Amino acid sequence: MTALGEAVFAAQGFEMNVGSLLLFLTVEAGDPAQFQNPDGDRDEAAVRAFLEQVDRLTLGQLKGKLEALGALDEETISQISLLNEKRKRLIHYFVADYVDCMDTVEGRQSVLEELKGINATLTEAWHNLQAFLAEKALEHRARQ
Repeated sequence: MTALGEAVFAAQGFEMNVGSLLLFLTVEAGDPAQFQNPDGDRDEAAVRAFLEQVDRLTLGQLKGKLEALGALDEETISQISLLNEKRKRLIHYFVADYVDCMDTVEGRQSVLEELKGINATLTEAWHNLQAFLAEKALEHRARQ
């Protein structure tokens, strides 16, 4: 079912960009010394360790870290929570919730429409997040 694959891809793209947002905002708000060795040079091991830590976080954990940073407004945090619920439902419960619908043409059409809606919502959020990150990166570069 192509629609399911597309929706899962959109969910992963969104989650990946939330991780990128956490990386950016952590570095932006943090102490640059956390990624430097005592000589002031970039500490590659510290950078790698931080990237690996963020990569292992779930979307809910990423949201919690973003919330703790205090760099995003309450509405944005709430939107990430709602999108996380959609993602969890898609990844963990979708097939079980819709297995009985697959026996009829109408049921399959209903499933397809639901997947298209989830895909559209997550893809839009993913693209909005990419635009937000690009804007923040340009602002950061302008301050350099």
